[in-house]
Amino acid sequence: MERKTAAIVGALAIMMLSLGRPACADTGRVLTLQTALKLASRGPAVREAAAAIDRAAALQRQASSARHLQLELDANDRFLASSPGYVIPRGSLGNPVALGLIGGERHVWTASIEVRQLLWDAGRTKNLLEAAGRAREAARARHRAVERAVELGTLKAYAAVCVTGDLIDVAKKAVAEYEALLDQVTALVANEQLPMADQLQARAALEAARVKLIDAKAQHAKALAMLEELAGVPVTAVAPMPLPAQADAGLSADTWIARALKRRQELTALERRESALKARAEAARADKRPALVAIAGAQRVDDEYQLHKNNASVAVALRIPLLDGGLASSRAAQLSCEARAAGARLEEVRRRIRREVRDAFTDVAAARQRLEAARAGRTAANEALRMARLRYKENLITNRELLDAEADAVEARRSVVMARTQLVTAQLALENLAGGDLLAQVGTQHTTTEGTSDD
Repeated sequence: MERKTAAIVGALAIMMLSLGRPACADTGRVLTLQTALKLASRGPAVREAAAAIDRAAALQRQASSARHLQLELDANDRFLASSPGYVIPRGSLGNPVALGLIGGERHVWTASIEVRQLLWDAGRTKNLLEAAGRAREAARARHRAVERAVELGTLKAYAAVCVTGDLIDVAKKAVAEYEALLDQVTALVANEQLPMADQLQARAALEAARVKLIDAKAQHAKALAMLEELAGVPVTAVAPMPLPAQADAGLSADTWIARALKRRQELTALERRESALKARAEAARADKRPALVAIAGAQRVDDEYQLHKNNASVAVALRIPLLDGGLASSRAAQLSCEARAAGARLEEVRRRIRREVRDAFTDVAAARQRLEAARAGRTAANEALRMARLRYKENLITNRELLDAEADAVEARRSVVMARTQLVTAQLALENLAGGDLLAQVGTQHTTTEGTSDD
């Protein structure tokens, strides 16, 4: 009985070891959430969105070119090896036969320059410039929206690495506890103090704990791969999850939604896109209207057959499109339809943002309650395990009941680890979905905050 008591005490001592080791504290590069967010912000998706801004700027310059002077230079050199000449019909000059007069070789060199300036085009260029400016603003807003989406994905991947790393720690400690318990039970069975069934049950519990450890390592490897994809660098370890400030913890869901509708750049991008399409549609309609152009030109000709070598011209031309086969009208109708579609998409995204923020607000409240319940459950499970060990020591319960109490205690620890990380992730996700700056939130790494200290 003394050896059985020693076994229980040894298992209890292992059970009470600290669980506070940071996730992924292996050797190698330790990545913080702040660094991960900065690396992800330079990823391919964000660079593609930045390229769209440059493209919109180029299109804006292209639209403005219509108002600038247009200068065209034309030069050509023509050489005739032999001219057809002239034929004097028979008898015209008393000649008895037709006479051919050879014109000789001819070399003509011509150079001309022409300057055009658009004076008025019924608002076409004005609308194109407005559309291009709106498109550039939309590209900037979309760039920020892509950054926000990448930040949210990086946050979730980072949280997955942290929680799976913590679960590995829990699983390792559970395996160590079950190994110690199996060793003690095996010794007691060898001394015929316990039946063989107790040893088999302890071994089965140990193997089940090892399976959970294998699963936790697999999930951790997948989470690391996802984080590496977003950060673009190899990652072997991460720092503990930083905790956000609690200054906005008391805000209502409607306040968070109002903040999101004001800050989220997806809405700005769609608003600018709708305006740009409307302006382009108006520009397409202007293709059917007259345009006034000033033209000035100068020409130099070197040709022995011409008297006037230098010529100049100045004109104001009024161009009136009479018939284009319905091209301008159909193009304007197409753009108007696209503008209406963008307006509908804008309302769709606005509703989705409301739902996302409300869901995130609910997640924060639920995560906070879940953490409180998990802590209470862990306290109860630890007390139940303590009582089970005392009762097992007095032969009041079976080995199976003790193993069940051990399993409940391990599961309670897992619940606390997951609930703690889920609360932090939910708080940061709510800030992100409301259009906030995650880098500002995680600029200073913290490891404790209100209601999250568990060691």
